[in-house]
Amino acid sequence: MAAIVGLALVLALVEFPNVTNDNLLVAVFGGFFLGAGIGFAIRGGAVIDGTEVLAIFLSKKFGTTIGDIIIFIVEGIEEYIGVTVISVRSEEIQQMLINAMGRGVTVYQGKKGHGRTGEKNDMDIVFTVITRLELSRLNEELERIDPDAFVVMNSIKRYQRRGLLTAFITLNPGFH
Repeated sequence: MAAIVGLALVLALVEFPNVTNDNLLVAVFGGFFLGAGIGFAIRGGAVIDGTEVLAIFLSKKFGTTIGDIIIFIVEGIEEYIGVTVISVRSEEIQQMLINAMGRGVTVYQGKKGHGRTGEKNDMDIVFTVITRLELSRLNEELERIDPDAFVVMNSIKRYQRRGLLTAFITLNPGFH
């Protein structure tokens, strides 16, 4: 409280020189320095307003970063991520997604090709949709089950469920 009163008094009583009259330049540098100041304050453990209090609380509860939580708060709850997992332990990954995370899965039959000889192995490819807040938990579980799994994540533009899961992935921005 004292800091806010002190800042208000300094702004009212001290004359500051006008460095430039270019409003765009003022906005760019003002945004940069304000963002840097807030970033340093949060990194040091300080709290600026209610958003940071909520972000710090949720980051400790869900084990994710404060930045991810702030983006989640600003962008909203309906941010989905499509996750494709290619692993030799796909059955265990399917069970983890269904039982531990409560998510549905789609399983594709695929061929894994690698090496100079183009060796091909049949395997299951697992696809699921999660929210942004579930991302760190999914990464921990995948690391525990198969650290060598090949994982591809895409932002979901639209998500519908009508009996079967249908997802439109933002790989093609013009796709509606």
